[in-house]
Amino acid sequence: MLDLKYQKISSIRVVSRLPHSLSILFALTLFVSIRAGAQPPEIVSISPSKGAIGIKTDTLIRITFNKEMDKKSVEDNFTIEPRAQGGFGWEGNTLIFHPERDLAPSTTYTISLGTVVKDIQDKPLAISYFATIDQLLYIDRKDIWIANGDGSGRRNLTKKEGNYFRPMWLKGKERIVFELDSDLWIMNRDGSDQRPLTTGKAIVSHEFLPSPDGKKVAFLSKNGEVRVVDIEEGVEAKIFSPEDPKKSNLGLGCPFVWSPESTYLLYNRLSKGKILDIWMVSSEGKEAKPLTKNRWESNDWGFRFSPDGRKIAYEVGGSLYIMDRDGSNKKKVTGDLELNEDKFSFSPDGIKILFLGNYNIWTVNSDGSNLRQLTEGSNSNYPSWSGDGKRIILTKLDEEENANDLWMMDLEGENQVALTRGKIVLEDLEFSPHGRYLAFWTIEGREYHFWIMNIDGTGVQILSSGKERPPERSNPYLWSH
Repeated sequence: MLDLKYQKISSIRVVSRLPHSLSILFALTLFVSIRAGAQPPEIVSISPSKGAIGIKTDTLIRITFNKEMDKKSVEDNFTIEPRAQGGFGWEGNTLIFHPERDLAPSTTYTISLGTVVKDIQDKPLAISYFATIDQLLYIDRKDIWIANGDGSGRRNLTKKEGNYFRPMWLKGKERIVFELDSDLWIMNRDGSDQRPLTTGKAIVSHEFLPSPDGKKVAFLSKNGEVRVVDIEEGVEAKIFSPEDPKKSNLGLGCPFVWSPESTYLLYNRLSKGKILDIWMVSSEGKEAKPLTKNRWESNDWGFRFSPDGRKIAYEVGGSLYIMDRDGSNKKKVTGDLELNEDKFSFSPDGIKILFLGNYNIWTVNSDGSNLRQLTEGSNSNYPSWSGDGKRIILTKLDEEENANDLWMMDLEGENQVALTRGKIVLEDLEFSPHGRYLAFWTIEGREYHFWIMNIDGTGVQILSSGKERPPERSNPYLWSH
C-alpha cells in the first residue's frame, strides 16, 4: 500500500490527463478505497440475536466479524454479565464462547466487547443482550425434575432414595433448596453437590421459605418453632417458640414471610391458645415486636409485604387491611366485601392489590382507592398476576360441565379468554418470569396432572401425573424467578 502522501501526488498527475467528470469519479473511487482499507473491523452477526428471549440455557455465543481478528485481543476483551465461566473457539472470523455449564434460566445476559469504547459512565460498549428460557422445578415419580418452559430439556436432578418435597430456587438460580425426609437440603441446579442444611429438625407440613437474597431459609420445625438456617454457615437461629407445641402454628399454612431486603420476617404468633397476631423479627431472632393485637380467633389468611417493603397487606375478619411496615396507619381497603381465603397479592409495581371477594376478582389501589370488580358471576378463583403486572390469570367454575377452567384477562377485566376447556384446574397458577408460559394442576378422576402451556393456550403438555399431588403451594420459586 502506498503511503497517503504519495497517493495524493499520483492522483494529481493522473487527474490532469482525464476529462473533468472522469477525474472526479476516479478521485472519489481512490479516496473510498483508501478509507475502506483503514476502517476498523465490524461485527457482522451475533448469536443469540440482540434482545432475543427464550434462549436455551445450553446455547453457545457466536460473534462474527467482517475480517480476521487478533484473536487474543478479542478474547481478552470479551465480557458476559452475569459472569459465566467458559472457553473460546474460532471458526474462521467467528468467535465462539462455550460456557462451562448451562447458563442460568430466566436471566438476561449482556455481552460486551472492548475496553476502549465506553459510555459516559465508563462502562464498555454492550454489543448484545439476550434472555435465557424460563425453567421450572417439579416432583415426578418421587424425584425432583427440571424442565424448560416449553417442555424441553427435562432432567431428573435427584437419584437418592427418599421423599422429596417443594424444590425452590435460590437467588441467582445457581442452587436449589428442597426437603428430603423431613430435613432441608441444597444442591446445584444441575443436581450436583447435594448436602443437608438441617439434621433432625424435622420440617413439619413442608413449610419453609428461602430469603430473597438466597442466603437463609426460614422453616417450621417439628415442635412448632420458627427457625432460620444460614445456608453457607449452617448455623440456625430460633425465631419463635410456641407456648404449647400442640397449639402452635402447625397446620396454619406458611406462617412467615421475608421482607424484600431479607433482614426481617413476619410471622404468626399464637398466644393464650387462641389469639394469633402478626409479629416482626430480625433474621437473627432479635427485635421481635407485635404489629397487630387480638387479630384472630378462628382462622388465618396470611399477610404480604409490598414489593418495596413499606406496606403490609393482611386479613382480619374477612376484610383486607394494609398497614405501614412498623404497624402504624392501619386501614381497611375492601369496604364491605368479604375476602375469600388468602387470595390477595400486590401487583409487581406495588400500586394495586389483587384479591378474591364474594368469589369474584377485584383490584384496589394499595392506598385504598379505586376499588374495582373485574369479574361477575361468583364463579372465579385463584387470581394471579403476570410478571409484568399487565395480565391476570384465574379459574372459572362451570358446575353444569363439572369444570374449573383456566382463564386470562387484562387489568380492566376485559379480553377474557379461556385457556383450557372441560378441565378441573386447581390452585397454584403461575406465570413464568417472562410471561410466556403457565404452570397449573388439574385433577381427573383420581389422577393429578401437572401441566405447562404457552399463554395463548397452545403447547399444552403434562409434566407429571399420579394418584397423589405433591404438596406444592403457589410460590414464585417453582419458576426460575
